[in-house]
Parts: sequence; C-alpha cells; structure tokens
Amino acid sequence: MDPDKIVIIGSSAGDAIANVMLATYPELLAAGAIIGGLNDGTA
Repeated sequence: MDPDKIVIIGSSAGDAIANVMLATYPELLAAGAIIGGLNDGTA
C-alpha cells in the first residue's frame, strides 16, 4: 500500500462522508470501507 495515501472507514453518518471522499478524492485514498449507512447524495 502506498504510504502517502490514507484509508477511510465510515459507519452510519460517517459512511456518507466516507462515500463522498471515496468518490471525490480517489487519488488521495488507498482504500475505503462503508459500514452500513447512506448512499452518496442522500445525506
């Protein structure tokens, strides 16, 4: 894994921002996990 990238995990309301971050900044993120919550654009 690239040490200059981060991993983002979201649960519940944090899932919404994690989803947006994964869609908006893929070049900054190494991986992400969505753990039950909302789809992008529904919060």
